Amino acid sequence: NVKTRLGFGTAGQVLQVNSGATAPEWATLSSSSITTISTTSLSNRQTDLTSIPQTYTNLILVIAGASWPTFSTSIDIRPNGSTTLSHYVKTLNNNGSVATSADSNTSINAPANVTNMAASNANNVQYYIFKNYSSTTMYKPFEGYGYFETSNPASFIMGGAFKDTAAISSITLYLGQNVTYSAGSAILYGVK
Repeated sequence: NVKTRLGFGTAGQVLQVNSGATAPEWATLSSSSITTISTTSLSNRQTDLTSIPQTYTNLILVIAGASWPTFSTSIDIRPNGSTTLSHYVKTLNNNGSVATSADSNTSINAPANVTNMAASNANNVQYYIFKNYSSTTMYKPFEGYGYFETSNPASFIMGGAFKDTAAISSITLYLGQNVTYSAGSAILYGVK
């Protein structure tokens, strides 16, 4: 065996073992990337985000500036349009109290006492992250959080799982009452 000295790598490289596991080598780390899949204006009572590519690891859904003309509703988020009892959700209010906890929700949504405020002010935002969304063998864990601006601002944080092994190929944003969106957009990102 001839011993060979491995020279210095370049800035940003890390030392790793080669693919044959026989020697060390320098490599450049690959960084995760975020790609905008779609930007959709919220309109009507239901907005569908369809044809979600299965080439990412996670999805990020941002709902910004959503508003509607009347109170007493919330945005139901339905992966694959599902309305079956297939979501586990636990939601906390901004003071840490439990807003909802259910093993069989028909949709994912922020607590109604928070989203009811959206009717009067479009200065709000919700973020949802769906992990491992393209798996066809596992449930899809998710987390969400949001802020709603009114005379009495409110926020929430939530987590749970879409209890289905089907890959998420579409997401429906549905208003719980018979009203339509006045404003807002849904931006869907893919994360590698």
